[in-house]
Amino acid sequence: MRQQQGITLVELLITLTILAILVGVVFPGFQGILARNNIATGANSVLLAVNLARGEAVRQSDPTTLVAIDPSDATNVWGPGWQVLTIAANAPDIPCAAPECLRQFEGVSDALTLHSGVNFVQFNSRGGLAAGVPVLIDLCNPGVSGVRVTISVVGRASTSDLDAVQCP
Repeated sequence: MRQQQGITLVELLITLTILAILVGVVFPGFQGILARNNIATGANSVLLAVNLARGEAVRQSDPTTLVAIDPSDATNVWGPGWQVLTIAANAPDIPCAAPECLRQFEGVSDALTLHSGVNFVQFNSRGGLAAGVPVLIDLCNPGVSGVRVTISVVGRASTSDLDAVQCP
């Protein structure tokens, strides 16, 4: 009897079929994991920016502003990114090389939308919101789910989950 070297065509086809079935079952679940990870990353970036702006306002005893970089897109105001500025104005055109810019944050993934009723959030020297009205920023994977970042009047940020109905 001869000793076999390598694999036969039938063995190769069976292995590829099993691999294709496994990929077909696993891949949709993996996409959900990626979507949830993108939402969590975006929400954490917004929380970091809010806490940085609030902390700097208290530390410097001066107003600090969190502002959307490109507020011209009404459907996705915060999507392109945002800056933390040490000035008390809505000034999205300040380059981050300027001394007034503490940090610039990249926008969210193209699959997500980040929107709010405002294009800037200003903190007073005590860390509260200068406008005196809570701010809601929604980060959504349209039609699936999302996260709402709520900034209270005292400047504290918290998150809550949004479902598919709340993320059109």
